[in-house]
Amino acid sequence: MDLSLHWPTALPGPISDLLGALEALPDADSAPDVRVVLCPDATACAPPSEARSGLVAFVGGIARLRSDAGRRELVQKLGPWVARDAILLAPHRKDADDLAALLGLPADRVRPLAIPLPARRVPTPAAGVGKDIVLIDEGVAHEQLDAVLRAVALVRRLGSSDARLVLPGAIVGGLALPGSPAGAYDLLGGLDVVAAEDWRAGVPTAGALLMLGIEQDRASTLREALATAVPVVVPAGNALAGHLDAIGAPAYPYGSDIIQLAEALHAALGDHRGAGVGAAARAAV
Repeated sequence: MDLSLHWPTALPGPISDLLGALEALPDADSAPDVRVVLCPDATACAPPSEARSGLVAFVGGIARLRSDAGRRELVQKLGPWVARDAILLAPHRKDADDLAALLGLPADRVRPLAIPLPARRVPTPAAGVGKDIVLIDEGVAHEQLDAVLRAVALVRRLGSSDARLVLPGAIVGGLALPGSPAGAYDLLGGLDVVAAEDWRAGVPTAGALLMLGIEQDRASTLREALATAVPVVVPAGNALAGHLDAIGAPAYPYGSDIIQLAEALHAALGDHRGAGVGAAARAAV
């Protein structure tokens, strides 16, 4: 099998690891003698003009399936690939089924494939080490943190009085400084709300990892978070939940109400589902 890559710039990290894994596979006697052209994101570039068959492409920004404008954008950007009979890859089965229905394609033209997690990025298991609530979204705007602050304040009233909120330094703004707006929720900047270089730096003292699901294509980040064995809190009923179902991993889901978020965080910090949760999550990835 002759595998080549169609991408105009530097490769995204997970794609590099995927290609490395493919190159490491030994050639099997049954492997077809075909040429495959792989694209890391079919929504970011047009298909290669010289390839007439064997096109396989990941679909970036899959979260666009959940809005009318996003669905129209996917139809437009993927049209040239559909016309060239490309096989499209989505992060998990639910997205693959939804995308196939949107594009009017048979199931074998849109397939689920979770990008493998690079082993060197899996932190040491740390379940139950601390009580910090670590936000793992790195693209959240400062004004979107109000609901998180309110939920953490509720968690502290529910009994986790020593719970801190750890925010990635890129989005923390002034919340981790003394006298910050976090004080409106009885949280002291620099003491109850602190900054970390990124969410991975907060894992050693984490009691719960919180994903808001705002960024697109969070499958790889979610798998990495689950691999830490720290309880993960995720939104219910969206692509993240579908990915969890696909890999059979447990997490703490929450609804749209702030009280539901606080209850999920409280349960995760108490690890109310038992000691086996961490091991099951790590095994799932």
